[in-house]
Amino acid sequence: MLDVLIGQVDRYVVYLRDVRRYSAHTVRAYAGDLRDFVAYLKQANLDGEALLRSFYPVIRDYLFRLKTAGIANRSIARKLSAIKAYIYYLSRESLLPADFDIGISGFKIDKELPQFLTEEEAGTLMDLPQGSDFQAYRDRAILELFYQAGLRLAELTTLTDGHLDLGGQLVRVLGKGRKMRVVPFGEIAKQRLQQYIEMRNATFGSGAAALFVNKDGNPISTRSVARIVEKYTAKLREGESLSPHTLRHSFATHLLDNGADLLAISDLLGHESVSTTQIYTHITTSILKKEYQQAHPRAFRRK
Repeated sequence: MLDVLIGQVDRYVVYLRDVRRYSAHTVRAYAGDLRDFVAYLKQANLDGEALLRSFYPVIRDYLFRLKTAGIANRSIARKLSAIKAYIYYLSRESLLPADFDIGISGFKIDKELPQFLTEEEAGTLMDLPQGSDFQAYRDRAILELFYQAGLRLAELTTLTDGHLDLGGQLVRVLGKGRKMRVVPFGEIAKQRLQQYIEMRNATFGSGAAALFVNKDGNPISTRSVARIVEKYTAKLREGESLSPHTLRHSFATHLLDNGADLLAISDLLGHESVSTTQIYTHITTSILKKEYQQAHPRAFRRK
């Protein structure tokens, strides 16, 4: 059994990539989590027969080691999810018994609400890239489309010109599970995209392989886009750089705050379930509670 757990990771990664068609980012995450687990199995001096009888002590010890190493609960829960999915795959492929169970049903995750910008901050951020050079045009277009369409980082970097309908102000997005969705964007994003594409074509010629390119005319990387967002958000919040996902969170939060339907927001974000989108109702509720506690004369007991 130990040989199976250790020896099938590469095969499983290929399955995730070629059969399940997960994104490159997701495949890397699964592969990294499982290889960390395999490294633990190799050095733990485990008895294969004992593992077959009860896997719970192994998983419990592994999770304990992660926790004592200071790994965040959310990261531990992700690793546990990867292990469960891997074992389910091995069972389905008849490499492990069909009734094999790791013995842990879940792992408590710290409740962390995602960061987001205020509407005023978002408006300021959009205008931070200044200048009339290629980089300024590109950065303005990236920030605007991120915020107006609520894209994931990998979704933005894989866009081509063919995904854009500038006239209809729509973008076709290939999301998780290779599911296509269509997301609208506003007039300002349209203008900034037009200006950027004209500058890109004037600089590198037409026929670019990707919508957004780097200074050499090659498709821009996810890390480069993350640096762009970090650069401008650091100016916005006195050195506190934020991730690209902050713009996606801001997109959803501001739509909800301004009366958009939760189901519509879920579709725009490309969530498989509206329950995933409901975290934004928690954000809005937390803001309302804070305002209430600060303003209502009987919200707290005075001494």
